[in-house]
Amino acid sequence: MMAPQIRFPTLQPVSKMRRNAACWCGSGRKWKICHRDRESGARVESPNQAIAKLAKGFRSGSICYHPDAPAGCRGKVIGSHTVQRNGPLRRIARDGHVYGYRVTGVAGEEELPKLIGLRDASVFPGFCSHHDTQLFASVEAERIEATPKTAFLLTYRALAYEFHQKKKSRAAAELVASLDQGRSFIDQAFVQQLAAQLGYGSEIARDELESHLTDLKADYDVAKFSRFQAIFITFDRVLPFAASFFVAPYEDILGQKIQGWFDADASYASFASLIVDEASMIMLAWEQSSSLACLGDQLAAANPNEVATLLLRFALSNSENVFLSPDWYELLGQTEKRELSNLFENNLPGSEPHLPPSGNATLIDATSVHVTRLG
Repeated sequence: MMAPQIRFPTLQPVSKMRRNAACWCGSGRKWKICHRDRESGARVESPNQAIAKLAKGFRSGSICYHPDAPAGCRGKVIGSHTVQRNGPLRRIARDGHVYGYRVTGVAGEEELPKLIGLRDASVFPGFCSHHDTQLFASVEAERIEATPKTAFLLTYRALAYEFHQKKKSRAAAELVASLDQGRSFIDQAFVQQLAAQLGYGSEIARDELESHLTDLKADYDVAKFSRFQAIFITFDRVLPFAASFFVAPYEDILGQKIQGWFDADASYASFASLIVDEASMIMLAWEQSSSLACLGDQLAAANPNEVATLLLRFALSNSENVFLSPDWYELLGQTEKRELSNLFENNLPGSEPHLPPSGNATLIDATSVHVTRLG
């Protein structure tokens, strides 16, 4: 049976309306001051400045996402690292920089990945200084244990990051809606439909993530950390990438579709990179009641020499919060670099499953040496 689907709004563009009628684009403004003279307006040739401002807005905020906040907050909300700065990021950095896929300009007009400083990599304004230290002390320690509490805290941090991003996404839809200035009516209709879907999709995702965050806050209040199943995989060396995200994956570990982009009851998973005893550990977690246990099964059954590559492909297929070692990335061939870029660029609703063009080529020389399953 097909899963229930999210129904997106469909605009009904019309080139002529009554002057004082509500504009067809859904802006809430009258047609005479919205789209009547849109085609004769000044065309936005390069929105890079607006996009850069929007990207800066994603990194601003004043709300602490600690379960008890605002109670107990001390100090300002700080730039919290979703990936440990002194853990995986520092291990893969060169001269204090890593490669990342953060988009700050028009897609297709800026070269990605690009070098990002460790102060900015994986950062978002998520917690006050006191709560950032207090809440995540056990997952910032030198010795991290593969426990339900560890899976819970890593998931909570990744979820807070995603929720913050979605809260800011309404501005992205408004930016898209402004790009039809000076364009034909047909182009206006296309741009406004895209903006409407982006805005509605962001609101749906924001509400879903807020519901998950509320559930986790309630669990934290009663010290219930058993919500998630998880797999912790330890490697024989430091992997050349690090990531943190909370996502409803479209594909499984092997690149096969497991749920739709627009499934109304999609299941979520979290991903986190760690360092334990000077080697990498990756955590992948999912709710006990979800259908995503297949992710753990696939990783546990995979060739130990291929697990790191499978995880990298999964990360780039699902998030921009992924960072690469400059020394490793720059030694890749053009085919391998193009594959990584394709994985990231295809991480958009509506894209088809994107199996790697190089087949089963191993991109990372590392071996998984220990697997721990929880739940």
